[in-house]
Amino acid sequence: MELTDVDELIVLDPEVGTDRKEYLLSLADQGHFAPVGYDVLPLNGDQNNLAGLDWDKPLSEQAPYAVLRARFCKPCIITAPVEMMPGGHSLKHTKFKVDSALMLAHLKLLDSALWQSHYDTLAHDARIATRRARTRDERIPRGIRGFGRGADQVRALIETGMDRPFDLKAAPGDAASFLNQRLELIYEGWRVEPRDEEEYIIRLAPRYIGAF
Repeated sequence: MELTDVDELIVLDPEVGTDRKEYLLSLADQGHFAPVGYDVLPLNGDQNNLAGLDWDKPLSEQAPYAVLRARFCKPCIITAPVEMMPGGHSLKHTKFKVDSALMLAHLKLLDSALWQSHYDTLAHDARIATRRARTRDERIPRGIRGFGRGADQVRALIETGMDRPFDLKAAPGDAASFLNQRLELIYEGWRVEPRDEEEYIIRLAPRYIGAF
């Protein structure tokens, strides 16, 4: 079973194969797996912020840069019943492996023409929900805690990524070995624990261009 959010794509390394379904089925009975997680950035050569994307064309051709994010090494390839922790970033009392043949492309930051008004609306709704929860002495809904800054939050994530050195051409799977060493049990859930030194920008290896 593959469990992802709507803004996440699981991409198979073209060097491994082209039939993703067949590859995922081959993992059955081998445990649970996470792809190597990346935020795909709105960068393309000298263009630091794309005005918008042509969603009818491959995204990797228009935005070939990505920043490694340990938190998006999500255990989303599930081969047996498990209990997921909130957000799907970890498994309760269950270990998994980071698969070097799989990339999770997180598209949240990609199209600035779309996300600005969307995230400002989320921020507005988050503030209202927070005020209601405090008035009623209730817990603030977990799903809206990270949206209080609206589009500014997304913009800050992009700028943080752009401040890091890049132009290193790499395949996502190159990071799998040290990500597997970052597996930790945090609050009952096994997850890949983030480290600052892991969040570097790569230019996708040529074989990935056009793959998504």
